[in-house]
Amino acid sequence: MAQQTDARPASRAPVRTVLRRVWRVCRLDASVYEEIEGDPRGTWQAAGVVAVVAAAAVLGTIFTGDWHAGAILGAVLGALIHWLLWGVLVFLVADLLFHAPTHRAAVVRGLGYAQAPQIVAVLGFIPFVGPLLVLASRVLVFLAGHHALRATLRISRVRIMATTLTCFLITFGAAALVRAVLGDVPFIDGLSRP
Repeated sequence: MAQQTDARPASRAPVRTVLRRVWRVCRLDASVYEEIEGDPRGTWQAAGVVAVVAAAAVLGTIFTGDWHAGAILGAVLGALIHWLLWGVLVFLVADLLFHAPTHRAAVVRGLGYAQAPQIVAVLGFIPFVGPLLVLASRVLVFLAGHHALRATLRISRVRIMATTLTCFLITFGAAALVRAVLGDVPFIDGLSRP
């Protein structure tokens, strides 16, 4: 009987850990990324965070009332592209351009968790305010991503800022383009669409 009681909290511990980390990311607590960087389970947890962000984007898209299969696919792919392309670009810039010792999994973990503020995309359907909330969440993602890269890259602050900004803007644009094309909306709407 005691073993079942002990096993139950242990099985819930990772969920609590992820939720606690997501909360810290949304508060822009930079110290969380050192913890994430050292957690080998963090990559799957980061993928789970991105999956929740994608689900929030899908719900936000559905709630707009102007949705179809392409718009839903665009919401999912936009979230995935933003995470994975950002990670790949950061790794390439840091490794090839700055010759920084970079651990790919740590970059991917940190940037996956950094996507957490986009959970508010579920509110993207609210007239006037929804698109502003979506854009604000993406600014928070940029800031959280910067914190993540400061923890994982061993290069100067100026280079980290340049890497973060350049790679973020490229991936932000790519994700918006996917949302716009698949959602059959203008590119400018793809920027603030869930």
